[in-house]
Amino acid sequence: MEPSNTRVGEVLAGRADDPQRSAILRHAEVVTMDPDRPRSERSDVFVRGSRIEAVGADLGHLADENTVVVDLTEHIVLPGFIDCHVHAWEGVFRGAVPDASFPDYMAFAHMACAPLMTPDEMRVGQQLTAVQAINAGVTTIVDNSHNTKSVEHALAAMDGLRSTGIRAVYAAGAPAVDTDPEKFLRTFAELRSAYPDDELLTLRLFSPMPSRGVFEFARATGVGVSAELVLGVPVPQLGLPAAVGDFFGEGLIGADDTFNHCIGVSARQWSELRDVGAGVNVTPRSDPHFGIGPAFPAVLQAQASGAVFGISSDNEVCYGLDFFTEMRTLLTLQRSAAFARLNSSSGEQAISPFGTLDALRAATSGGAPSVGMPGRLGMLRAGLPADLIAVDTGRVHLRPRGDAVGTVVNFCSNSDVDVVFVNGTLRKWGAEIIGTDVARTIAEAERCRERVLGAENAA
Repeated sequence: MEPSNTRVGEVLAGRADDPQRSAILRHAEVVTMDPDRPRSERSDVFVRGSRIEAVGADLGHLADENTVVVDLTEHIVLPGFIDCHVHAWEGVFRGAVPDASFPDYMAFAHMACAPLMTPDEMRVGQQLTAVQAINAGVTTIVDNSHNTKSVEHALAAMDGLRSTGIRAVYAAGAPAVDTDPEKFLRTFAELRSAYPDDELLTLRLFSPMPSRGVFEFARATGVGVSAELVLGVPVPQLGLPAAVGDFFGEGLIGADDTFNHCIGVSARQWSELRDVGAGVNVTPRSDPHFGIGPAFPAVLQAQASGAVFGISSDNEVCYGLDFFTEMRTLLTLQRSAAFARLNSSSGEQAISPFGTLDALRAATSGGAPSVGMPGRLGMLRAGLPADLIAVDTGRVHLRPRGDAVGTVVNFCSNSDVDVVFVNGTLRKWGAEIIGTDVARTIAEAERCRERVLGAENAA
């Protein structure tokens, strides 16, 4: 299969800086996620520069002498996944506390490790998480960086993301141990003035407990908010009260805001989120793992509201970044709850059980509002950014193969992701991550992990 052809990959990678670079991905089964034709077709995808120029059959006539032609006959091509909510700096502590309760997680990540992180170690954590995202077919992340101790920490974290070529929203947030919120707001205002514009990196404010004051500050500063949203649901393990949601109904929420978890949100509040076009996402594995709210993702509420919603992975401290597992978890949980309602006499509104296309939509185009690009990301259409992946279907666990969408959602794994483009630039070819010294990143991450955990254990 073509992606095993090292020469083709080298040619594609070598043209990364050429704005007129072009490639035709030929004879793939293409899942566009375009609402007009979301399911698969045997097609070509023509990429020029950072954009998709055409999707259709037999596009060879568009090639010129500089076009790289890639035969993807045995592949499914689809939009890159969008992870709407991850804490990338924690990447160096991957798998450190797999059975952690929510208080355990807070004690380990926020009280013990976060205060010890240097700016350079923040950079390494960000880079490691972004590399794994690309490896897993995730081309865009919303990074809720709740360890922004200084402008230097934030700029280093942004550099870590930028170095990998991933598309990202960087949402800077105060450390959990910070007792001076005004200090963080001053830090954020300084960061805002120092932030260098970048096509692939957008700055936002992160808030673990959003309030009217947070949104008023964000509106005055001209940035969006990425917020954890658990309303009317106290967290007794930590002695936290239920948030009151005093920013709803005030005209403060906009399309550049993103809300994670969305537990305890009322029907009226869901309607407001839908009507303003805010980004919303559910966390299929995180909520059951930590027992957040009713310990069940808010997928039925999102579905009933008519809001467009994505999914997110949250953290790698407990489990790995793997969107195939997230989709399967979402599909299983949604169907179990939907069938429970259908078979119940409680009078609750019946909800249609998800199919595999619904799960894939949540992982792709459903996440676009959370990065401020509704209708402009998470689908393959002429004129849109060339953020796409190809999965190799020639492997034993995928053969013989059925429906393309069902194959991606129910059968694929991270190791099947063979090709990744972000903004038209090749970022993965076969098993190789392009443009990042992965061995060096891993070595730096292991040194950081050893130092921080050693210091934490010695304390």
